[in-house]
Amino acid sequence: MEGGGLEHMVLSFAACAVAVLVGLSAFAVSGRSERASPMFVLAAPTPGAYFDFVVSILMENHGICDILTYCGGSAPFETQLANASGLATNYSPGPCGKSLLDYLCLTGASTFGCTENPNPNSDACTRLAWQSPNIVDRLVDAGLTWKAYMENMTSDCGSPAGTGYVIRHNPFAYYGDIATNATRCARVVPAGIDDSALLDDLGSASSASNYMWLTPNLCNDMDACPVATGDAYLSTLVPKILGSTVFTTERAALFITFDEAASGRGTPAIYTVWSGPAAKVGYTSSVSYNHFSPLSTVEANWNLPPLNANDSAARNMSEFFVGSPPDFSLSASPWTLSFMAGGSAISNVSLQSQNGFQGAVTLDATSSPAGVTAVCSPSVISGGETSACAMTSSVAGSFDVTVSGTAGTRVNHATIHVQVIGLLSAGFAIPSRSFVGQPVDLLGSVSGGRSPYDYAWQLGDQSTMTGDRVSHVYSSEGVYRVNLTIHDGSGQVATASKDLTVARSTPGVLTGAATGVEDVRATLHGDLRTLGEATTVIVGFRYGLDPTLSQATNWTTGPASAAGVYASLVTDLTPNTTYYFDAWATGHGFTTGGIMSFTTIALPKPMGTPGATVRVEGTLGTNGWYISDVTVTFTAS
Repeated sequence: MEGGGLEHMVLSFAACAVAVLVGLSAFAVSGRSERASPMFVLAAPTPGAYFDFVVSILMENHGICDILTYCGGSAPFETQLANASGLATNYSPGPCGKSLLDYLCLTGASTFGCTENPNPNSDACTRLAWQSPNIVDRLVDAGLTWKAYMENMTSDCGSPAGTGYVIRHNPFAYYGDIATNATRCARVVPAGIDDSALLDDLGSASSASNYMWLTPNLCNDMDACPVATGDAYLSTLVPKILGSTVFTTERAALFITFDEAASGRGTPAIYTVWSGPAAKVGYTSSVSYNHFSPLSTVEANWNLPPLNANDSAARNMSEFFVGSPPDFSLSASPWTLSFMAGGSAISNVSLQSQNGFQGAVTLDATSSPAGVTAVCSPSVISGGETSACAMTSSVAGSFDVTVSGTAGTRVNHATIHVQVIGLLSAGFAIPSRSFVGQPVDLLGSVSGGRSPYDYAWQLGDQSTMTGDRVSHVYSSEGVYRVNLTIHDGSGQVATASKDLTVARSTPGVLTGAATGVEDVRATLHGDLRTLGEATTVIVGFRYGLDPTLSQATNWTTGPASAAGVYASLVTDLTPNTTYYFDAWATGHGFTTGGIMSFTTIALPKPMGTPGATVRVEGTLGTNGWYISDVTVTFTAS
């Protein structure tokens, strides 16, 4: 034993020691000379209300009707097990619903704010989980034992990864008081070949833990392998568990569920069964449960305090066990309905008395979200009576109708999943331009109806295709009538038709930035991307002062027989002027590449010849030259 279990042991021994001392004192007072031999007995944990041993197995990523063969599934063993056990038809992940989040909800009663699958103690949400209480704390504090078995894990506690093992499927590695405690870590173990570690422990009540958890590998749990693989795995393992010593001699229960439906059939409901000697046989319930419910069940079984408001508020699954107190449950048949908007459908809600329950139950129905009106008649039932609950709605969508039954202080529920189907309509968009020899992409759209949707296209040139998205190449120009026909899962048919104009393919060209811009010249650039249908095209440029090039100068660069860049030097431009230009190509059609601009460089301002007045003063000689005291003065004019 560990933690609280060890403390419980010490207290038990202390209590026994006190009792012995009291006994010895009594003997002395009475004068008796013999001494009784003290016997120290370790107190056993309080027996569970429903079971003394529980094994939980968590599978992956399938809706209930991916599994049960009678609603479209492909798992014959699990269907057989459900028929012979207790089946919850309205169990869903609740607010959890994504891999790691589901594992944390089942062991810690919270997602801790996680939305993805980070490693332990690596971000805000996993740091919160690291510091939070978990089911192991409650078990240990009550003197109960626990053990977790991980298929394909290579070391105790939680190796980061292994072939077929991922740490996000090992919730115990996410709690600090397990991962950092050597004693507790030693109880998170590799499952062994064919789960031998678990099966060996189930060979004796002394080696089995009260609470046992098994995480299959990524193939056995159906995460990475098909349903048939997981069903075959369980068909081998489950009989060994149910045939073990613990399950044939003790009050033991086997709990199997899935982490999430992953949009599978029956979403959001997931396959969930209770089996073993402590569970009822051939029992079905449509009461609404979620991933907090198994935790609430374990807590109710051993009178453990809840971890938080989530498991405290969750309904426990006591109805699935033999010997539970008087109660009742409601079941709905069918528990999934679909009808056209403006129509109606009926689900029959039946009352099942449990463990001697007697009394009348008053029914009330609500829709979430609002949109379905449900009226149950009769509104009060008792014994094994059934009420016909009629659903009507004019609003298309998915709804959960919860039928609540009240008898005194007891309130139980049955949830009916309702799909209101809108009028099916079909549509598709056609490209603004379509050309011969080039793929034409068409995407169908649908509103209303119910999946699956089948798309059938008639493309106007004797060609047909299927699928919501198709691509077709037309061999000649013309106007083609395209027809789309959609069949849906409710039996409706809708059509849409449009005319598609296919023209001869024109060249493709892009305009590039001008380079070498000077005062009176610049080099223009173009990029011929495709010749279209032509083998040779003519390329060139237009340029001018108008941003729309309405009165542009046309410059022909020359012919081109292959895609590539081209350029032309244009001259005789005006300095300090903004010009607009584009590249063009003409073959089977004329194409331009987008307008760009450049501004020529301004010429420097001319300096001119300055004017000046010169005055000379001094003594003038006989030869006409100034010979002394000469002063020359320049005055700018």
